[in-house]
Amino acid sequence: GKDCTNFASQIMQAGGMIQSYTSNSSGYKWYYSNAFAHSKSWTWAHGFMQYWTAEGARTASFTSTSSAIPHIRKGNFIGYWDKTLFEFSHMAYVNNVSNGKVYICQHTINRKNALWNNIDWKSDYRSITILSVG
Repeated sequence: GKDCTNFASQIMQAGGMIQSYTSNSSGYKWYYSNAFAHSKSWTWAHGFMQYWTAEGARTASFTSTSSAIPHIRKGNFIGYWDKTLFEFSHMAYVNNVSNGKVYICQHTINRKNALWNNIDWKSDYRSITILSVG
């Protein structure tokens, strides 16, 4: 549990992104050596979003599922803005979009090819941000 961002980082690495042991303009590095030697941005949703935004990833934020769906593409990440922490506190990966339906994979609450359209994220999160890398 509580490894949603580690899962997202592993997807990034499997997709060809190179680990960085040097901070970018976000102030974060992005790497994983082992459970005791890794960057905050590898495992912390807020740091992940800041790191990749500084790397040039495109973002778009939404406060409703219906307004977000037309902008979500396969390969995007979804960052969830926490209502109480005032930071990103969860990540999901978009593994498919078909006929207006968005399917995600994520950890913490484990989901594989889950239909995102009907997930109630509004009870815990204020908004979502779509992150497009590459």
